[in-house]
Amino acid sequence: MIGRNRCLMLCLATVLLLSLPTAGAVAVTATETRWSVGIDGERWQLPADETAGIAGLHLRRQLGAYWRWGADSFAAVQGRRGGFITLGVGGEFLYPLGRSLSFEAGLSLSAGGGRGGYGLSGGGLLVRESLGLGWALGDWRLRAGVSHVDFPNGGTITGSQWYAGLERRFQGLSGPIGAPSGRYELPEADRFSATELGVYVRPYRVRPGSLTDGGATQTDFGVVGAQWRGTLTGPWYYSVEAAGAAHGHSNGYMEILGGLGLRLPLTERWALDGGVSVGAGGGGAVDTGGGALWAAHLGAEWRFDDTDALWLGVERLKAPGGHFAADGLTLGLQHRFGPAHPVTVAAHASTDLQAHPVRIRVTEQRYQAASASWSTRPIPDIGVLGLQADYALSPQWYLTGQGLAAYRGQSGAYMTGLIGVGFRQGLLAGIDFEAEALVGAAGGGGVAVASGAVAQANIGFGHEWPGGLGVHASLGRLRSLQGSFSAHVIGLSASYRTTLFSGAP
Repeated sequence: MIGRNRCLMLCLATVLLLSLPTAGAVAVTATETRWSVGIDGERWQLPADETAGIAGLHLRRQLGAYWRWGADSFAAVQGRRGGFITLGVGGEFLYPLGRSLSFEAGLSLSAGGGRGGYGLSGGGLLVRESLGLGWALGDWRLRAGVSHVDFPNGGTITGSQWYAGLERRFQGLSGPIGAPSGRYELPEADRFSATELGVYVRPYRVRPGSLTDGGATQTDFGVVGAQWRGTLTGPWYYSVEAAGAAHGHSNGYMEILGGLGLRLPLTERWALDGGVSVGAGGGGAVDTGGGALWAAHLGAEWRFDDTDALWLGVERLKAPGGHFAADGLTLGLQHRFGPAHPVTVAAHASTDLQAHPVRIRVTEQRYQAASASWSTRPIPDIGVLGLQADYALSPQWYLTGQGLAAYRGQSGAYMTGLIGVGFRQGLLAGIDFEAEALVGAAGGGGVAVASGAVAQANIGFGHEWPGGLGVHASLGRLRSLQGSFSAHVIGLSASYRTTLFSGAP
């Protein structure tokens, strides 16, 4: 069973990467790419007549007329399983049935669990199939249908249910590998706005009366996370962020939030910032009830150059269905891509574009115990699955980030999110040597990571073909910075390298 499921994951990764368009010679016209982001809701049937309300978040890239692929996350938001979260990849086949109506068939492979341990998710692998219909309303699309979920690696969740959702389509620009920043002709009219990516640390001071899911007093803890912001009209922006516990006694806690914010400039460098968010979270014995969270923040931003800023703010976070409530203090660093003010460019006009060389990897890693006390209960080797993203700073150096979750090894609640730096050097016969150092948060699934703070180092070799497709193998070591968890890591990934464009700053 495990071998068959691992084969399914590797086949999906191969189809995903081979379906991406290959790069050709550098041209004066940028290539338009179509994307969509959406959210679905459905209700899963759990053992003992229990149900859980699940929200699914999807990011897709359109490939040709009928196919699209991307990233998936499913999280509990109603019931008693707050903190049950999965991460993975998925895609759909869409076929038009009329001017606005379309048929859709989807497949998602993801990994994770939580708030119920391996008794619910087993090793953590989730297979979800879906059939449904969609109705387009301009750039928006309503969708509904039936889905089937199964945790085949020893899990107890399986069943079919209805789903309904909403998605928003948007467009981007891309180019071949190595395309430089410069002047390009646009295939269609486009409006360029700023996009920001940041990392942050946030200690939470728990409010009186907050309890763990076992009824004990909840103690303070801290998280590390990453946030993406996109510009709307005027001072308004929208955001998506994810964070995990890395301090205190709540390792395994994770939160995913989406929100709306307002930035009000005070001077050329200073601005006030405030907003509200909703999302899902839990784990680490933090009692978030069904998993739904809401948050509000207020802070200040200091821009120390044209593209980078420090961000300091206070946060109020609450789980309306549980006992958890906390106040946070956030310190973050943001980097802006694109122009400071929105710019509209006509179709077939030339404009200055900023090139962003990126590489996306679908990754499977195998953890083997490097210490006798690597877990709080007897568990075998752990297999994790997820996505990695790299941003090239130079031909040799790159920034890297990854989100992985357990799919085998009776540790379905285990998840990790890491960021770091990598070095790449070409060798003979098209083989590249790579070395990486990463830090971040991990927890759940019975691993002995104490506060949740972990560090990982990898070395490996890879080969990339001229079109941007590649394969990579690595060896590494992952260890807790405070606990006894330590593991040897064997990694295998399939990658795609491309260039994304934004408006010049």
